[in-house]
Amino acid sequence: MSSNATAGKPIQGPTDLTRADFKAVLRRTVKEVKQDDVPGLAAGVAFKIFLALFPSLIAAVAVFGLVTDPVELREALSKLAAVVPRSAFDVIDEQLRTLTTADENKAGLTAALGVAAGVFAATSAAVSLMKALSRAYDVAETRTFLKQRLLGLVLILGLLAALVMLVVLLVAGPQLQEALLPDFVAPVDVLLALARALLALLVLIALFAFVYWAGPNRDRPAWEWMSPGALLGVIGWLAVAGGFTLYVQTAGNYNATYGTFAGVAVLLLWLQLSMLAMLFGAEFNAEVERTRGAYARGDERLAPGLAEQTAADKPAAKPGAPPAATPPAPPTAAPPVPVPIATAPSAAPATPPPIADIDAFPPGSPVVIAHGPRRRTGAVVAGLMTVAVFLGFARRRRR
Repeated sequence: MSSNATAGKPIQGPTDLTRADFKAVLRRTVKEVKQDDVPGLAAGVAFKIFLALFPSLIAAVAVFGLVTDPVELREALSKLAAVVPRSAFDVIDEQLRTLTTADENKAGLTAALGVAAGVFAATSAAVSLMKALSRAYDVAETRTFLKQRLLGLVLILGLLAALVMLVVLLVAGPQLQEALLPDFVAPVDVLLALARALLALLVLIALFAFVYWAGPNRDRPAWEWMSPGALLGVIGWLAVAGGFTLYVQTAGNYNATYGTFAGVAVLLLWLQLSMLAMLFGAEFNAEVERTRGAYARGDERLAPGLAEQTAADKPAAKPGAPPAATPPAPPTAAPPVPVPIATAPSAAPATPPPIADIDAFPPGSPVVIAHGPRRRTGAVVAGLMTVAVFLGFARRRRR
């Protein structure tokens, strides 16, 4: 990596950071993950996504049925079994089978209400993710309800666009290749498969970068500053979520522990690990941007590469030259006699304002975040909804 950044001047992109900078960023990221309770945030977002999953499926089936057979939606989503644990996917597939075999005459107002409920639930999950991203960037969430919902809808549309591209690359791509170019030799088929996998990886990186760019409550930086955390987040997601899927399908026996709730438990754990990887990438991006701000301020404590650059810019001493003489210290005057002055009692420290630009603040800066009865009320409601979901699945299993 190049080190062409100079003290007091902003760097142009992440590639201007040195290896020492990235090592320091990674260390601070691990520290911030503990301080911000990222596993707890990931669990909360995963629960909101789980609650929004089934209303969103109802909306997807209703919308998909306007253009084609809803059964094709189930067939397309069946490809998720490659990355989602089988027991978790069975929970989704069972609901899809119920929706696609339901009475098609139940249209009109019922379908419209289902779509509205699905969109509201999906945007609620997206808003929960946005708040977690703001926490990762150490900024307070001050956006209005309407702005949060609109941005949540934008995130949902971005997710849908990424899913469509992934389905085209990984599902429709091999079928189109076999139909249009059936006579390719084996090495060419392997190269085309690798090209599709690489394009799918780029789509995932672009999706993560878009979420990091649009989600937090902050000034949006240039697009290239989203790439380090997006790359790390996608690699972490493939490793953690893919490893958990492999474990569940080979060695894990959740049925013995959770019984009829095994699929629900596995799905929640998979969602939590996925959100953990995404939030870790957000924490990494936040520390990268702090390093950029440290270069602009000339802060060598947060930018080790700046200290290296400063040391390299100093002229080297000639061999054999005597050391430079230290100038004598100027005589110090006698300190003035202190005069007692009546002072007013010091006021309590003011509450720091919400942080608008994380570049100007070191890690661990205080943030004004509202706490109060709403959090306790939300926890009670979440617990009741969890019990309701589990009882619903238990009743369905008995039937």
